[in-house]
Amino acid sequence: LNKIENPNGKRILIHAGAGGVGSFAIQYAKRVLGMYVISTASEGKTEKLKSLGCDEVIDYRTSNFEDILQKQPVDVVLDPMSFAYEERSQSVLKPGGHYLNIPSSGWGLKNGREETNFGLTIQNVLKAVILPTKIKYTLSEMQPDGQIMQQMLDLLDNGTLEPVIDRVYNLEDAPLAHDYLEGGHVTGKVILNHTHAIL
Repeated sequence: LNKIENPNGKRILIHAGAGGVGSFAIQYAKRVLGMYVISTASEGKTEKLKSLGCDEVIDYRTSNFEDILQKQPVDVVLDPMSFAYEERSQSVLKPGGHYLNIPSSGWGLKNGREETNFGLTIQNVLKAVILPTKIKYTLSEMQPDGQIMQQMLDLLDNGTLEPVIDRVYNLEDAPLAHDYLEGGHVTGKVILNHTHAIL
């Protein structure tokens, strides 16, 4: 999100707002960057997302976000669901808008392989290079960064950001945690507690 130019007041669409990435991104975009935040989630997550700073929640089960945002496109899309939404997401960007792709895949397998859209991503990256005025495309790969981590810890310490934790499992129950994650309805993070792990 720090790669967004002049973010204050801009409109951002954050997919999967109730997830671990989305619940953090909503808070950071609203409380730190001063953006107008729109997110996709199921209806039952609306109240939680608004408490985190979301201005609008689009129920992906009953509505297509493209239809709702067609008349008021956004400046930025943060997409941790790019394996499913990449092409659709770019259609709601303003000319010159910024697409932040967090590469992802579905939990299921397709023909014995992870469900991804790597080919489409490569095409879109090349398009953005050839036609930079049409869209800015960032492929956001997660890498450890001590300085950024410290900044986030400071924001947590001073109450600007809050952790959103769905469930905590002991380390020996990791298979149960994975089963729960694969259900696809987690709000925030699932934590593995290793303090009682059997060594």
